[in-house]
Amino acid sequence: MPKRTAASIRARVRAEMIDEIKDAARRQLATEGANLSLRAIARELGMVSSALYRYFASRDDLLTALLIDAYNAIGEVAERADATVADRLSLTGRWLTVAHAWRDWALANPAEYALIHGSPVPGYAAPQDTVGPASRRFLVIAAIIRDGQQSGALAPPGGTLAPASDPLAWSGTHAPSGGTHAPSGLHAPSGGTLAPSGGTLAPASDPLAPSGGPLAPSGRTLGSADAPLAPSWGPPIPAPLLAELNGVAAALGVEADAGLTARTLVAVTELFGALNFELFGQLNNTIDERRAWFDYQARAMAALIGFP
Repeated sequence: MPKRTAASIRARVRAEMIDEIKDAARRQLATEGANLSLRAIARELGMVSSALYRYFASRDDLLTALLIDAYNAIGEVAERADATVADRLSLTGRWLTVAHAWRDWALANPAEYALIHGSPVPGYAAPQDTVGPASRRFLVIAAIIRDGQQSGALAPPGGTLAPASDPLAWSGTHAPSGGTHAPSGLHAPSGGTLAPSGGTLAPASDPLAPSGGPLAPSGRTLGSADAPLAPSWGPPIPAPLLAELNGVAAALGVEADAGLTARTLVAVTELFGALNFELFGQLNNTIDERRAWFDYQARAMAALIGFP
């Protein structure tokens, strides 16, 4: 057993005191939001407020510590969740497991979730120290993308190409031979085909198919069995955005084209937006089956990325 020195004892006591301060701050987050009061925290701990400054020089320093802890926590639950999936080529399975781990953590820690995904704290600017911890949750998704690419399991959604003549197809951006990557029938009900720009959404016999197809793209009727498959996943990517997306992929260590990077960012953004809607009351009186609704959105985003 290592010999305890006076310095090691002081360090342990200091670490314990820092943990107590952060715990008190988290309780304040839950009741008062992110506008922390060091004076109130000191009062709860039975300390004079000046003593608190020996551990955190300012409110912003304490906020930064809480942010780093929250980012590390949600990143760690994602890493652990992903590690539980035995089939590493089950890309959709890994994505869904991580997505539900994010949700479970958010529901169990709503104040900390709100700190990192809620309204910005007036007057506070997160320092560079937060970047690494904040990236952990995204690096998990990057690893799934990378494994899918290396194995060949991750392909453009559906793998078919929309001809350049399709008026709703992309204008040749990131698509071979002037076409654009297009899905072929993802999650279509009862034999129908999900084809947002040219295919069918449901067979004509589907009771949920619109009568007469008023929303059918390019004049085609929703539910028509002979409509050609020519879906598109978005407009051409402007050059300045293209450079930024390539930078994101490089920072995450993924050799992805800008289209895949864009779809992945859209998917991740949508999931956290879905969590915001749920945690901040936007689904009240609308959706009661919250887990099922989140799962539906997560599966839709897996399809958007192109996970098999």
